Amino acid sequence: MSDWPKTFKEAFCERYQCPPDQYLRRAFQKCLYRRAVFLAPIIMLVSPAFFQVDMDVIERIGSARSWRELHAELKAFSINSRLRTRPLRSQFRLRVSGNRICKLAELLFGPQKSSSGGR
Repeated sequence: MSDWPKTFKEAFCERYQCPPDQYLRRAFQKCLYRRAVFLAPIIMLVSPAFFQVDMDVIERIGSARSWRELHAELKAFSINSRLRTRPLRSQFRLRVSGNRICKLAELLFGPQKSSSGGR
């Protein structure tokens, strides 16, 4: 089901005027919890796989064309993230935020309609 005229990635790249090959890095930065923004580059140098779950969800939501698809990916991310819980990820919120992803989608596509599955 396609509720949006473009994929999340297409709309993001258009809005932020970035080439598609920069989508993953730029969307990742926008969706991180604020406290993680400054620490992420250091963590990635020390432990490149630390944010792999986050990068995977950013990559997958790039192809979303509806709120339903976006929420399905976020639900899978939430489950996967809990299975890989580490204090740095959970307690210190060194990860992407599902709420920030939803707010970004609202910015790109407008408010979610209640008939699209709900949050």
